[in-house]
Formats: sequence, structure tokens, C-alpha cells
Amino acid sequence: MSVTRSFVESLKPGPKKEHYKIILEGMISTDKVTKKLFKEVGILLTSHPGNRPFLRASLNSFSKLGYFILLGYDNYWNPKQLNITYEQCMPKRDVFSLCDSFFITPYQEWGGVMLPYFFQLYQGVTMLGNFSYILSSNGDCIIEKPEGFFDLFEMFKKSNADIFPCGWEENNGRPLLNTTCFIAKTSAIQKMMVHFRDNFVPFDIYEKKVDIMGNTESRFHIATKELGLKVLKPEKNPINTQVASPDGTFYDFMGFRHIHAEWKMALKGKGKMPIEYIDNRYNIIKQ
Repeated sequence: MSVTRSFVESLKPGPKKEHYKIILEGMISTDKVTKKLFKEVGILLTSHPGNRPFLRASLNSFSKLGYFILLGYDNYWNPKQLNITYEQCMPKRDVFSLCDSFFITPYQEWGGVMLPYFFQLYQGVTMLGNFSYILSSNGDCIIEKPEGFFDLFEMFKKSNADIFPCGWEENNGRPLLNTTCFIAKTSAIQKMMVHFRDNFVPFDIYEKKVDIMGNTESRFHIATKELGLKVLKPEKNPINTQVASPDGTFYDFMGFRHIHAEWKMALKGKGKMPIEYIDNRYNIIKQ
């Protein structure tokens, strides 16, 4: 039996009709997610347990764009420390409801953020391969003016560029492409991640290439150069690579902010505490 609107309407009032109405409403409700699969942009948010105080606001703000959101999450469950609990590592239950899909990376004993970020981006852009474009950001960032994204996106498309980062730094001859937030053609960012992989793993490759390739931001620049990809550089750079205060082209258009960085600056007495975007169930704001 096919449960359709016409079928339910044809039923006589009573328990049977009410039963199928509930089923029908549940089926129709899935359109909230499935219709997003036909849009040209997919969103990848990369995160980890240390971002949990900022993740709810991040997901809330990016969800206002109406695009499919994939949340990538770093794995802190060290198999050598079995006392690490779910509650110590994972987002709160209500936060999961704000993304459309979720994946967690393999546990990595790595001295820094580069390998975890590589896994999240490498896997994430593969999973979002059905979208023409990907908007990627860290899960501790927010957008205050989601309506402004569409003008920013049109600027990117008209430029016929392959990737549009929130920042670009010449860095004394070793340019950096800021990965805190970027818009990219899916085909381009997938090629970049293959380039990243081939110059990064396994560890003997990392050792051979690290002095040439540098950090993630440097590797992104080198990938665009060696692959012949076009970068649309923002007219205004944020204050620094960490986007430690509201500034830059992405901020002007869509109110892009890195709340985690702003929180760190506020702790040093160098800025305002972004209280309205912090989930204080993790007690990071002194009462």
C-alpha cells in the first residue's frame, strides 16, 4: 500500500485515517532535508571536542542558508585510555539535530591539527561530491548575516575562480590561503585534497615534504599553484590568519566571525567576550 496524500484523503474519518496521517506527515517532513540535496552548494563544518562551546551557534547560523550541512568531527577516544567517556568528547544531543549528516574521523596520535583537519576535509569533500560547490568553515565560526552569503557567492561564480578563501597572505614569499572559511568548486577542492594527500601521507612523505610544503594554509596555496587553479583573493583580509576579530570581506558580506579566536582574545583582555554565541554548558565563561 502506497501512503500518498490522495490515499489518506480517501479514508473515512477515524483511527485508521489518523494513523496514516501521522505516517504521511512524517514522510513529508523528510523534504526539509532531501530537498537540500538538489541545491548547488553543500556546507562542510569541521570540528572537534574543543569547539563544543561554539558548535551550537555555528550550526545554528550556517543552517539559515538552507543548504545541506555535513559535520566532520575529530576523534579524541584514545584506545589506550578507555576511561574517556562519550560526554567528555561528543556534542550535546540537541546540537546533533542542527546538522544534516555527521561523520567522525579515525583516532590519530598526531602532534598538531594538520592530520585531523586533513581527514575531515578529505573525507568531507568526497561525501559532498554531489554538490557543485562547497562552503567550508570551522565549527567554531558563525555568520551573522546569512543573506549576504548569496552576494558573496555570486561574486565568486562571476569570477570563474576555483576557490575563494576568507583571507590570503603573502607571508614574506610563502603565501597562505586561509582555510578558516572558503567557497570552492567541488571539483577543485577535491583535486586539492588529492594533492594534499600525495604530499602528506604516509609519514615518510610528510618528512620529505614538510620543509617545502609547510602548514595547511601553505599547502593549499601550493596546491592551487601546481594544479593551475584560480584563486579569488578577498578585497579585504581579516586581521590575521586566525580571524581574531570581526574584519575582512567575508565579515562585510555575511558577518563571518571566528568566535573561538575572539573568546581567546577576550581572555587576554584584548576584546569583547562574545557571550551570545557561547554554549556555556561547558563552563568556559566565568560567572
